Amino acid sequence: MNARFSSLTVLKAIYPRYETKGSLNICVLKFRDWLRNLVIDLEVGKCTQSPTSSPSVFPVLCAHSMGGIMAAETLILLHKEMDSPNVDRRQLFPRTLGIIAFDTPFIGINPAVFAYSSYEQSKSVPRFLNYVASHVTALQNVFPIYNHEIPSNNSSSANTWRHWKAIAGAAGAATAGGIIAYSKRDHVLSGIAWVQLHLEFVSVLFKPQELETRIKMLQPNKGRIINLYTVFHDDHGAERTFCLLSPSTTLGFTPIFLENEESEIYAHQHMFDNNVATSQVCEHMSDNISKWIGLI
Repeated sequence: MNARFSSLTVLKAIYPRYETKGSLNICVLKFRDWLRNLVIDLEVGKCTQSPTSSPSVFPVLCAHSMGGIMAAETLILLHKEMDSPNVDRRQLFPRTLGIIAFDTPFIGINPAVFAYSSYEQSKSVPRFLNYVASHVTALQNVFPIYNHEIPSNNSSSANTWRHWKAIAGAAGAATAGGIIAYSKRDHVLSGIAWVQLHLEFVSVLFKPQELETRIKMLQPNKGRIINLYTVFHDDHGAERTFCLLSPSTTLGFTPIFLENEESEIYAHQHMFDNNVATSQVCEHMSDNISKWIGLI
């Protein structure tokens, strides 16, 4: 960006690691406050006379996975605080240029993530659990019925399975209109357990009405949101994605092509570890931010 716009100063600010406590709303409010305070401090440092009407700081929110939903909810909240979802963008504070989401399941998770292959899942479980151990907390507050163990095949898991069937049904409704049937419970159990462990405040993904409402409320920001989603082809040539894709142009779904990935979850976790993916991500980010700057 500095190369494209030599007159601009590009700064990055990383939001501190946060605990979900099972509440998306609380996370959004905390993030909104952090963002506002950050922008105010920058404006004061630049001696900007009127940060609201003539700002000099224009944030671009970049977030991975569920962070993209939190960013979208923050943008919706900023509009609400101006008393109208259709308020002129020039009245928003902070004057957010747009959102770049990385593999964010705005309309749900691809059903294949829950039940693709128990063999592939079994290979990745230990590594995945180690990955999330330092990232996710307070999961009991999100889904109290989850006991932090993937149920076994024996009869002692029957009660847990009955609870999970309800969640699996909700997941199906959120991701494919409920027209999903799984024949092997272990595939579903391990898949859902993975998703719960990895995606913070995951419960919002099992509320199809909220997913649809969020998309509608983002309509005024069409062209200002891009979702860079991972996609790769398996050994059989089938296209596999972590996110359920949407024909809607509001969310700007843009593919990031990967190669030789183990699974949708692995691709989702490691999209920034892939040099090929990183090159694509940087190009899309630069192109879109440049476009948004041109609209200031």
